Amino acid sequence: MRCPKCNQSNIRVSANITCYVVNASQASRGEPPELEPIDGYEPYIEPASFTLCVDCDHEGDAESFGLV
Repeated sequence: MRCPKCNQSNIRVSANITCYVVNASQASRGEPPELEPIDGYEPYIEPASFTLCVDCDHEGDAESFGLV
């Protein structure tokens, strides 16, 4: 994955993250719930996700940066 403008790999992607809530009853007691990542799933990047090259400020979607 590289910037299509300057060919650098120092990029940022806007992302949504999915996880399981392990013990929701903790939240009802005022404690923060424990979270665990979803095991067995490969990361999925939406082709239209906002992507920014930190080096040259080029903006585009994840697909144009070769992330998809």
